Amino acid sequence: MCPPFVTAAISQSNVINNQVQLGDVFATQTLDVQDAVPGGSSSLTTPATGNSFIGSAVGITANVVSTQSLSGNVSGDNTVTAGGYAGDSIVLTATGSGNTAESNAADGALITGSSTQTVGAVNVTAANTYTGPTSSTGGMSVSGQAVANSQGFGADDGEIDHTVDQTSAAVTQADNEVTMQYTAGVVVFSALATSNNVTATGAGTSNMALDVTQSTTAGRTEATNFTYAGNAQDITAQSTVTGNNISANNEGGTLDLTSDQTNATDVRAEAYLSSFQFGSGAVAAYGVGNSVMAGNFGFEVIVDNTQNNTGAVDVSATFVGDNGYDAYSSATAIGNAVTGFACSDCSPGRMTVSNSQVNSASIGATGSMSITGSNRSSNTVTSATGNSATFYVSRPQ
Repeated sequence: MCPPFVTAAISQSNVINNQVQLGDVFATQTLDVQDAVPGGSSSLTTPATGNSFIGSAVGITANVVSTQSLSGNVSGDNTVTAGGYAGDSIVLTATGSGNTAESNAADGALITGSSTQTVGAVNVTAANTYTGPTSSTGGMSVSGQAVANSQGFGADDGEIDHTVDQTSAAVTQADNEVTMQYTAGVVVFSALATSNNVTATGAGTSNMALDVTQSTTAGRTEATNFTYAGNAQDITAQSTVTGNNISANNEGGTLDLTSDQTNATDVRAEAYLSSFQFGSGAVAAYGVGNSVMAGNFGFEVIVDNTQNNTGAVDVSATFVGDNGYDAYSSATAIGNAVTGFACSDCSPGRMTVSNSQVNSASIGATGSMSITGSNRSSNTVTSATGNSATFYVSRPQ
């Protein structure tokens, strides 16, 4: 990917971005497959985005100021109807993105500035529907992802010093519904919904200083998988939901993260998997109000974290089968979660942490497994936690 602005001279660039999306944005695809030839495949990729911005630098200092606002609905949808053999491979990808922005610094570049992203009381959705009660496939991958606000940073021997402010009042929802008769291969169904997201990755001798504020003020954040199969060799359905999410990883230099997250939206993750016969069947649901991960394979991590969750977190994972081999079910619900780590072999290998977490909402996880015939093994894990904090310094593996 070529950066929007590149120069070999030692200079500073200034970029000001202002984007406002008022109307609806939608992308829709439909497919009818009745009988594919052996070796055939089908792939549908359907992204819908309200505002998108990329501002990057190589070898210079750049001040990037970006403001994005969304007041319309955004949806990406796939619908497939299948009859007989639907093909060796089926890939469905639906994405609904409200505001997206990305900044990358390489070869000694420094990026400073700020990013402001706002989504109003609208719907940001992604959905996949596969209807094939008499159909068979060699393998299938179905992915639905809905994100209201997303800001990404990348540094490769560069430096990021940035402020991020994200606010969402949207219903952010990803849904998959699949009905099939038989699959001989691997099928994976994943649904991911996040209201506010910041991802940062540093490599080489990079340094990152991020000041991130995230808030959800209303709406709902939800991901669901409803999967029905007659006979599946290897089948997985997973739903993941996060109100506010920050993930920062660095190498070589310092990672300094100040995070302030407030989640008031209800978080709901539901995964339902029914396979009458199965080889390996797994269902997983994960929901968290506020989540922070800050890790550095460099010498220092500084984390100043504040999290306040007032939105209910409701997670449900259900597996239903008649006979087969190995069945797995996992349901995890968390109000606030933070993890930080630093490298013990990197001099001075230190971590400085200030952490404050408050959860005042209901946190619930429900796991269910029903095998009406016989199987080889049944494995279930269900957990609910109000506040979770983990910090450690360790030797890299």
